[in-house]
Amino acid sequence: MGKPKTKKKRSFRTGCQVLLEEPLYCVVNGKQGYATLSLTYQDLVLEGEENGCCSRNIHFTFKHEDIIIIRPAAYEDRRKGRIPVFMFVVYPEISGTRQRIPVFMYKPCGAKREEALHTASTWVDAISRVAIGSDPEYIMVNSKPLLVLLNPRAGKGKSQDVWHTVSGVIQESGTPWELLPTQGPGHARDVMAKLDLDEWSGVLIVSGDGLVHEVYNGLFIRSDWRSSLEFPVGIIPAGSGNALSRSLIHFQEENLEEDGGVLSQSVSFARGNLAPLDLMLVRTSTDTRIAFLSLGWGLIADVDIDSEHLRSLGSIRFYLYYMVKVAKRRVYRATISYVPVYVQDRKTIQVPIHEETDSDWTDSSQEFSFPPKHQDEKIERGKSQSKAKSLSSCPPTPGYTCPPTPGTCPTTPGPTSPTPTGDPPAAPSPVFPRKPSKNMDPQIYPFTATPLYQDWVSETSDYLCIYVLNLPYVDRQTFLAPSSSQDDGVLWLLLVRESCSRTDLVRLMKEVEHGTHMNMPGVDLFPVSSVKIQPVSEFPESFMSLDGEKIPSGPVQVEVMPGAGRVFVK
Repeated sequence: MGKPKTKKKRSFRTGCQVLLEEPLYCVVNGKQGYATLSLTYQDLVLEGEENGCCSRNIHFTFKHEDIIIIRPAAYEDRRKGRIPVFMFVVYPEISGTRQRIPVFMYKPCGAKREEALHTASTWVDAISRVAIGSDPEYIMVNSKPLLVLLNPRAGKGKSQDVWHTVSGVIQESGTPWELLPTQGPGHARDVMAKLDLDEWSGVLIVSGDGLVHEVYNGLFIRSDWRSSLEFPVGIIPAGSGNALSRSLIHFQEENLEEDGGVLSQSVSFARGNLAPLDLMLVRTSTDTRIAFLSLGWGLIADVDIDSEHLRSLGSIRFYLYYMVKVAKRRVYRATISYVPVYVQDRKTIQVPIHEETDSDWTDSSQEFSFPPKHQDEKIERGKSQSKAKSLSSCPPTPGYTCPPTPGTCPTTPGPTSPTPTGDPPAAPSPVFPRKPSKNMDPQIYPFTATPLYQDWVSETSDYLCIYVLNLPYVDRQTFLAPSSSQDDGVLWLLLVRESCSRTDLVRLMKEVEHGTHMNMPGVDLFPVSSVKIQPVSEFPESFMSLDGEKIPSGPVQVEVMPGAGRVFVK
């Protein structure tokens, strides 16, 4: 093989799709030959020359999100006289499985060393900034270590095997880490409460959603909790439900792979980009907590809690206990109040309720929240800045129940009014929260005693299930809030009413896998900014589920904390 007959000059065209392009010699996936390497805003393309006996079979298109590292090559590492310039490693998804593909690029025979160094510098800088989203100097220098919290008892007890797969990807990216197996419930919470966050680049959780809940609540009990909640958090799915991992994969418009997203999430950590994550402030009569996933009461929460002793079976435990609970079909009675979100103009609906002055409901005009963040804001991690694309709200899902627009609500809605209905909005856009009030610090006022103001809607009724959702998935397959986005600034309230029969509930189990349950009669799903659930005391005692963890049933209030957390994304 000699030099290519046609040698294109390198160009950097900012106004065109192709940003950088150059003919080079490549070795990739068992194939080698001359090919044109092209960098676009979306992909890195290798196209072999048609007149080459070997290179004509080289046709690769790599997504930016699958590239974990690019490095200049050592000049002495020659291949039959050709000068190596750089290499990169990519983990593309092929037939449902991610595969590691290293790619080596060379200058042709006769090239000068200075030319090779210039080519390496140009491509490493361009791919680092455009494809990975980081300053190349940051990539080449070891960053702060990553704290890895591994739960040996998570899921089916195979978290050690999962970590063996993950560690190879992270090591190849050049990110140092320290592994800390958890010793039992509460250990991760204590670690995060005392950790010197300035010494670490983030925390990587090899477990299920329960350990994520511990990590966030450990950060929350710190004196600097506002800034600590922004500490980068990542999850490797090794539990039974794995809702956060599944939701992040959904936000990035990827399919769930055969390994459950283990390698996909590993690539996210290796790339090191961050995106905001809404959190939930949960106030009970005894304490205040942080949640990231959901608050549930009723059928689905009982399934989650009562099947806990069967976690070794994996996700099949949810199906088994769901059928048991459907057969019993227990009814739950409660008073629910919420602040609906009118998403067309990003304002809450003002609905007159009543004029009580001794209510124990938080004044939503003073509710705790964070200042709004611009949707395209870039978040720093060390010296790097995230290029993660804005994960905006999903397209609207037809059929969900929506609160009424101003002027169309019932004339005298009160505590016993049914959920108001109306035409669904065009799209569930983000809302702009109010600025935080110093008087509403949740560490000082865990459960306030203020009037129920008129932007609350209230009803007392019988339900089969109540869920307050911050993410679309509550486990690997249950797609409860299809229109939810990780940073849309709203929560989604799901009400399954007493009118649903056992046949309807069996059908519901199938519908939630596809996110089509909103079309079912007796099922309401709509966006809110705050929710309060007050179970009726005469009914049998039950439990609530917070991020899949059991808490006592009782009065509870949930408020959205827009963009309060940070998670690793591609």
